[in-house]
Amino acid sequence: LIYNDKKLINVGAWFYKNQTKFDQYNSVEKVIILGHSLGDCDIPYFQEIEKRISSRATFEISYYDDSNKQNLQNQFSKFKGNHAVYFKKIKEFCK
Repeated sequence: LIYNDKKLINVGAWFYKNQTKFDQYNSVEKVIILGHSLGDCDIPYFQEIEKRISSRATFEISYYDDSNKQNLQNQFSKFKGNHAVYFKKIKEFCK
């Protein structure tokens, strides 16, 4: 169970309910994360995505400044498997 803002979420039940959708992620080869804090309450969701995407998939994660980048790197390390990850300033995604 995860407490998220004002409610308690049973993550296991949520994944079970959405299993069909998650099982379709096996052909995903790039995950782009824009403007996300990767908070502790989000980690179980990203762990499930990370487990189901292609082994060749990469992550591209946006950040605003160097302190934000360090925090995102720390959070991402909590669930990163063997996928390559690239941190890019948010402006690079807007080109």
